[in-house]
Amino acid sequence: MISNLKKIKKIYESGENIISYLRSNNNSNNLSEMIQISYDIQAGNYTKKAETNPSTEKERSYSFASIINNLGDFSSILEVGVGEATSFTYLISQLKNQEVDSYGFDISFSRILYGNKFLKKTNTKNANLFLGSYFNCPIQDNSIDIVYTIHSLEPNGGKEKEMLQELYRISSKYLILFEPIYELSSKKGKAHMKKHGYVKNLFSTAESLGYKIIEYKLIFEGNSFTPNSTGVIVIEKTNQLQNLYSEKTPLACPITKKPLELIRNNYFCKDSLLLYPIVDSIPCLLPENAIIATHYLD
Repeated sequence: MISNLKKIKKIYESGENIISYLRSNNNSNNLSEMIQISYDIQAGNYTKKAETNPSTEKERSYSFASIINNLGDFSSILEVGVGEATSFTYLISQLKNQEVDSYGFDISFSRILYGNKFLKKTNTKNANLFLGSYFNCPIQDNSIDIVYTIHSLEPNGGKEKEMLQELYRISSKYLILFEPIYELSSKKGKAHMKKHGYVKNLFSTAESLGYKIIEYKLIFEGNSFTPNSTGVIVIEKTNQLQNLYSEKTPLACPITKKPLELIRNNYFCKDSLLLYPIVDSIPCLLPENAIIATHYLD
């Protein structure tokens, strides 16, 4: 698939759904790669929408921020699948604690590029964006008070358990899913989710894992433009532990989950001896970005 990016980009520009095209025209079952390609090619669209109609994005983000603000004190927050940081920017601007350390990661490099530009335009402080995957989060255990998603898990139908376990691992207080919830969706919304292979069992999977669910409801109904509804599942981390990560960064090697250190403008893991580059101010922390560097510290 990677060898045909120009062709795939032209297909997208013609109006075709990229993931549907890739699923029907490739023998590969690598859904993560399909999503990565699709998101990267679409980069810039969310920024345009947010700048064209900022009031809609702000109103939507206010609903999310209100739920988070009701959870009590927290000092760090992370959006998984942050995209171009449009929702992220408006959400953190409405948090009670304006000194909170804010993080966001996405599998698309181009989206993070746009995200950093959006943060700069909106003069957003204390925000750090980087490349990462929700299947291999480049974050240390129990290191972020509040971890949340906004419609970023939705295309990964059948992978609910793996994603929830990884996101639960890195959270220290709450895991919040602002996602389309199949059980609470309309008939049209359910058909849409089935057609596109969206997640359908987030609530039941969280229950089966023994997670403590303290809120579960529908927030926004779907409409003619987007049949997807938006619901919320708030999971409270039981046996909450004090954040144990280094004061410098909660970042971790996505393979070993051991701490990363910023050395000579790259991130290095002394435990795994793997090096992760920083490109255009973006830490590249996907497993496939790892460089074997056993003598980096010599």
